[in-house]
Amino acid sequence: MKERVIYNTYYPGFEEFKSAIFGFFNLLSTLEPESLLGQSFRSRIRDKFRSIGAPAANF
Repeated sequence: MKERVIYNTYYPGFEEFKSAIFGFFNLLSTLEPESLLGQSFRSRIRDKFRSIGAPAANF
């Protein structure tokens, strides 16, 4: 998120900043895994990744 929304970007007000952040998260819900952004995210998520609130794997 930081490199897509925050880095090197000036937002004149909090509402513009908030809109950019929420826009990024809305984009994630429609993201195709085969897209460049989808592939970029996939390369950064490792096997140990788990969603917040998800139970830990019991290995």
